[in-house]
Amino acid sequence: MRVFASDLHIHTCLSPCAELDMSPMRIVEEALARKLDIIAITDHNSGQNVRGVKEAAKNKPLKVFCGMEVTTAEEVHVLGYFPSLKQLAAFQQVIYENLAGTAAPRTMGEQVIADGKDQVLGFCGKNLFSAVSLSIESIVKEIHAREGLAVAAHIDREGFGLIGQLGFVPEGLELDAAEYYDTGSPLRTGINFPAITSSDSHEPCQIGTRRTRLIMMKPTFGEFRMALRGHKGRKVEA
Repeated sequence: MRVFASDLHIHTCLSPCAELDMSPMRIVEEALARKLDIIAITDHNSGQNVRGVKEAAKNKPLKVFCGMEVTTAEEVHVLGYFPSLKQLAAFQQVIYENLAGTAAPRTMGEQVIADGKDQVLGFCGKNLFSAVSLSIESIVKEIHAREGLAVAAHIDREGFGLIGQLGFVPEGLELDAAEYYDTGSPLRTGINFPAITSSDSHEPCQIGTRRTRLIMMKPTFGEFRMALRGHKGRKVEA
């Protein structure tokens, strides 16, 4: 077993609220400088920049997990992590089909799609900051249907957090973990999901400022799943 320093909530220049210098190459550069082993790219309602970051990290000692931060119909943020780009793309299709409106660059940002060399490939025409028309229960089911892991994002925040939006955890909601922005949050004693913490980075200087220690055999998605379940000695520390 070894410890993998992980930041599992990072936005790129595709997210309308992120800085434009959150490009694939810059993210990888900052992650390596901060001695991270694993990062997850989790743009709002889109996974179109995950490939670019994975390309930028190729042949470097950094694992990039495929992810997305979805805004549910209740305006709760849920993180979805997926084993591959193929499963992420299948989930993205569901999200795009249920995401209303088009982007308004003057008020939302450019929503830049970039490749692994920071070349601009285009701009996302969807309103990525809006909510999808699917409930949190439906989103969690759609994530699991594609062999993904569903995590309540920044559950201890009032804005867009599960508790802040709903006031409770819906009975039977099959989350795989809860993300805490404040590792000392009193909510941790009353919520029985595994806990992680992440930076929720929107600018380069934030990357790695909050991190989760993953105790695993190797930096793979399968090992990450086992760590969240506490299986065979794997575990998470946050």
